[in-house]
Amino acid sequence: MPTLKVLPMTKKPPSPASAAAKSRAEPANLPSMPDLPSAFVFYDTETSGLSKGFDQILQIAAVRTDADLNIGTRLNDSLTLRARRLPWVVPSPSAMIVTRVTPNDLEVQQLSSYAMLSEVSRRFEAWSPAIFIGHNTIRFDEEMLRHGLFASLQNTYTTQLNGNMRADTLIMLHAVHLLAPGAINIPMVDATGKADDASEAAAAPPTQRPSFKLGDIARVNSIALDEHKAHDALADVLATIEVAKLIRERAPDIFSVMLANASKAHVLEQLQLPWREFDATVSDGALTAEPLLLGHLFGANASLKPVLFIGLQDDNRNAAVVVDLSIDPDDWLNKDAEGLAPYLEENPHAFQKVRVNAFPILAPFSIAAHHRSPVFMDTCQRIVGGAGADGVVVTGASENTTSVDRALAPNIVADAGSVIVERMGAIMAHLSANPAARDIILTAFAERQKVYSLGTYVEQNLYAAFPPKPDQMLARRMHEMSVVDRVHVIPDLQDERLREHAWRWILAEDPEALPPDQRERLTNWLLARLRGEQEGIEPPPYLTTSAAIGEVIDIHEAEGDRLATLPEAEATAARQRFTDMIDYYAFIHRSAEEMVEQQQALMRASTTITSGFDGIAPTEEAQGQRRRCIG
Repeated sequence: MPTLKVLPMTKKPPSPASAAAKSRAEPANLPSMPDLPSAFVFYDTETSGLSKGFDQILQIAAVRTDADLNIGTRLNDSLTLRARRLPWVVPSPSAMIVTRVTPNDLEVQQLSSYAMLSEVSRRFEAWSPAIFIGHNTIRFDEEMLRHGLFASLQNTYTTQLNGNMRADTLIMLHAVHLLAPGAINIPMVDATGKADDASEAAAAPPTQRPSFKLGDIARVNSIALDEHKAHDALADVLATIEVAKLIRERAPDIFSVMLANASKAHVLEQLQLPWREFDATVSDGALTAEPLLLGHLFGANASLKPVLFIGLQDDNRNAAVVVDLSIDPDDWLNKDAEGLAPYLEENPHAFQKVRVNAFPILAPFSIAAHHRSPVFMDTCQRIVGGAGADGVVVTGASENTTSVDRALAPNIVADAGSVIVERMGAIMAHLSANPAARDIILTAFAERQKVYSLGTYVEQNLYAAFPPKPDQMLARRMHEMSVVDRVHVIPDLQDERLREHAWRWILAEDPEALPPDQRERLTNWLLARLRGEQEGIEPPPYLTTSAAIGEVIDIHEAEGDRLATLPEAEATAARQRFTDMIDYYAFIHRSAEEMVEQQQALMRASTTITSGFDGIAPTEEAQGQRRRCIG
C-alpha cells in the first residue's frame, strides 16, 4: 500500500503563553500559493433587516487597497452610498435601532436602490480583478448584494467574475481560533452575548463562547471603531482592513493559507492532489501530498477534521464531497448502496460537503502540526484512540487541554498522521479498484441533501437557474434606456423572475409609466405585501407593517426598566423615538393605500377617457435593442 510523506515536526509544541509570539515569529512552511489578484476590495452593507431577498441594502461602503492592504489614495478608490427605502420594504425596528437610522434617513436619500446598485456594479467592475472581502460577507453581505443586484437587473455574480475572488475576515478569524488560538485576542461572551474583557487565552467558564463580532474583535485588539460609528458601513470597512492587517501580522501562515482558499481552482487542486499523487506514484509506493484539515466553528463547537476528496456533486460542481478520516473507513468502505444509507443515517457527518467557491477553512496537516492547537490535538487524540506511541494520554477538550498534557505526548501528532495516511491509502486503493463504489457514495450522500425547490415568492428563487443569455444582454441595456422604452421591452424578457423585478423597478421609480393592467396589479400587490396577504402564506417570510408596529411595542416594553433609570430628558427622547417609529410604519402603510386609491381613480376615469399609453410608440433605440437581444 502506498505511504504518504508527512512533514516531520522538529520543534517542541509551544506553550500557550508563547503562542502569539511563536505564530508571529515562526510561521509554518507554506505549500505553493496560487496566483491571486493584486488588489483587495473591502466592503460592508447596512440593511433594512436580515431577510435575504426581502430586505434591501440601505448603505454600502467599499474601499480598494493594494496587495499590502494599503488604502488607495485616488478619489475613485472608495465609495459610500445610501439609498431610499423601496415601497414594499418594511425596515426592521431592531435594524433601525442598531444602525441608528431615522425614518427621514430612509425616505429622503437622493439615490434610489436601483441607482445605488447600478453604481456599485459599475465601480466593482472597474476595480476588477480583485479579492472582494469583508467581515461576514460570505454568509450575509454577499447574499444581500446578490439578491439586490439580481432584482436590479445587474450582474448578480460580479464579485466572482472577471478574475475576482472572495474572502472573509470572519472566516479567517475562525481559522486562527482553530489553528493558532492566542495569536489574536478573541473575547468570550456569555449566553446573552455579553462580552467579557478576558480573551480566549484565559480560562473561561464552559457556558462562554468566543465572539467574532467586528465590534468585539476591534475592542480587545485596540482597533479603532467608535461605538457610535459601529454599524456605519464605512467605519466597519476601515475596521475590517485593520483586522486583516492584524491577522497577517499575528498569524501570517494562516493568513496566507486562507487567502489562497479565495481561489476556487486552488481549493479544488488541493483536494484532488492526493489522488493525482496516488495515480502518479502508485507503482513506487510513495506519496508526497499531505492530508488536509477541514475546519468548522459553530458557537462553542469547534472541529478540525482530516478529510479526503471523494468527488463533486452532480448537481452542483462547486460542492465537493469529502470523507472524515478521523472515522475508521473499515466502518463503511465495503458497504453497498443498501448498507451505506443506514450508516449515513447513524453517522451523518462521516461525509461532508465543501463549498469550494465559499472560502472554506482548509489547511495542510503540517500547518496544524506546527501550531498544535488544542482543537487539533483533540483530533489527533481521537484518531489514535487517546494515546500516543509512548502511551501518554492527552486529556481535556479544546481550551481546557494544558501545555503539560501536550508536552507529555510528543509522538501523538506523528501517530495520528500515520493513521490518517494509512486510511487515505486504503480508501484510494479501494475506490480506484472499484469505480462504482465512488458513485455509490456520491449517490447516497446526495440523497441526504436538501433538494432545492422553487419558493412561493420570486425573491426566493435567485438560485433556480441562470437567466438566458439574451435576457442578460437585454437587462444590461435596459439601464441605458428611457423609462418609456424600458416599459416596452420588459415583456421580451423570457425569465419570469427578471420580468417581475423589472415591473417592480418601474413601480418604485415611475409608477405613472406602467401600463394600466400592470399598475393595477402591482399597486394591489404592494398593499397586500405590506399587509402580509400575498399568496396567503402564514406567516409571511418578510416583515409587515402591523408586525413591525408590534415589534416596536415589544421593544419598548422590554426597555421599560432601563428607561426608568435614565434622566427625564433622555427617557422622554427615547420614548419619542419609539412613537416616531410607530408613526413611520403607519406612514408606509398609508402611502400604499393612497397609491391604490389613485389607481382606482384612474380606472374609473378610464371608462370615459381612453388611455394614451398604447399610443406611445417605443423609440427606434428600443426597437433596435429588441432586435439585437431577441432576434
